[in-house]
Amino acid sequence: MADDGLFDENGMIDEFRKTDSETWGYVIYRTVYTPSSDEDFPLAMEKLDRYIREDLYRSPHPTEGRRQVADAIMTGYQNNVLQDPEAFNQATSDDLRRHFLARLDNHDRRLAGWGPDNRSFVMIDEEVLSNIINAPDDSYDGERFGPEWQKQRLKVVDATFSPRPAPPAANTGRGRGRDHTGQDSGYPGWIWITMRKLWFLWHRTVHSGNLIG
Repeated sequence: MADDGLFDENGMIDEFRKTDSETWGYVIYRTVYTPSSDEDFPLAMEKLDRYIREDLYRSPHPTEGRRQVADAIMTGYQNNVLQDPEAFNQATSDDLRRHFLARLDNHDRRLAGWGPDNRSFVMIDEEVLSNIINAPDDSYDGERFGPEWQKQRLKVVDATFSPRPAPPAANTGRGRGRDHTGQDSGYPGWIWITMRKLWFLWHRTVHSGNLIG
């Protein structure tokens, strides 16, 4: 079940207001364009919305305050889905990051702000589209570690990531090294997250200022 500790009736709204926005959501890039994906993509977006709604409203201890907060959050939920087969077909996360940042620059980041919607975006490639389509109808089925959980995963790309050569690792026999920030040098610039945790990720990013910390 959802962690009620994350669902403080006042704190959640306060965190949302920190973004100075009446809406929340993600830029979603579609990078797969096939006849079957043309049929599946709208269904996938509907399922994604349903998962997020279920996470906000479903609780073992429902209260009026919780419902009101869920109403407020869902009222502001708005994704920006970008579809362009000429520009995005088979695009990599690095390709999309460059487009995403250029798009922000054109909009003027001083006006756009630097909230969660400007720090990350969702990438729907063939693998992720399959994950969504094959995910259980009930978002809580197989939530933790089983194969059903694997079917719920999305790729969220870190817009602030800047690839750089990792420094030589000390020969300690302990595996890969870490760079000067302490970040694992194998970090690809994106993370897996389950569909129904997109609000949680937004909330955490507002709180910590980072996608992964």
